[in-house]
Amino acid sequence: MRGMLPGKTVNAEEAGLRKGKPAAKKAAPEAEEAELLFDKTYICPVCEREFTSKTVRSGKAFPDRMDIDLRSRYKNIEPIKYRVVGCIRCHYAALDVDFSSPLKREVDAFRDSSSEIRLDANCLEEVRSFRDALLLLRAALSISLIKGSKNSERAGIALQTAWLLRSMGEQQVKTEPEETKPEEKNAVSFAEMEQKYLRYALQYFVKARQLEDFPIRGMDEGTFDYLLAALCYETGQPREAHGYVTKALRNREINRKLRRMAEDLLAELRSS
Repeated sequence: MRGMLPGKTVNAEEAGLRKGKPAAKKAAPEAEEAELLFDKTYICPVCEREFTSKTVRSGKAFPDRMDIDLRSRYKNIEPIKYRVVGCIRCHYAALDVDFSSPLKREVDAFRDSSSEIRLDANCLEEVRSFRDALLLLRAALSISLIKGSKNSERAGIALQTAWLLRSMGEQQVKTEPEETKPEEKNAVSFAEMEQKYLRYALQYFVKARQLEDFPIRGMDEGTFDYLLAALCYETGQPREAHGYVTKALRNREINRKLRRMAEDLLAELRSS
């Protein structure tokens, strides 16, 4: 069972109602999402093309709560859809935090490869669909393997992919009629795919802990061990989860919020 911190969701439709007056006309979801984006300029490290990519305005995305595996949820947008930056000329793609800073050997490896990866310009539309975002994440993961990137970079892409699939499953449940049989729901396949990518993320993060120096993906040792514990828990490995969460709690530098989450996870492990 996946835990998450408590949070509230704003009911936008109710917020627009006034007694005795008709509700204000609500903008289309695509238009609302477009208002939360802006064009950020990038220079492709492979072909040196300058281009812009849609990015979420940090001050416009409202945080709601956090899942057990540190995925931040937002009330009004799914930022993961815009995490991948892609160059349509040479078809190089990576997470936004990694796009501009590949090592020379990685650029050379991508240039020398006979990769058949071709980014679809439609996937880079102003408002991305979940499907297009998933295609971009899969392309970024494949490219990370081609260029021989760090294990932590591959893990980061896999984890973002799992989180996106989680969102897709939740969206499917909201939009399908209640009478749909569980075995007919696409959410089942989304859950299965999410598990696959959580395992990929765990596999690469474990390697990263052995081979890379901290901070890893911006995480200190305590945060990293907690994340490993959460991923083990989510993928059905309670013994390994117990080991990592205990290690995280022994870290004196772990922050208060994360310590509470680690204590909750340890209590769940002990009771299950």
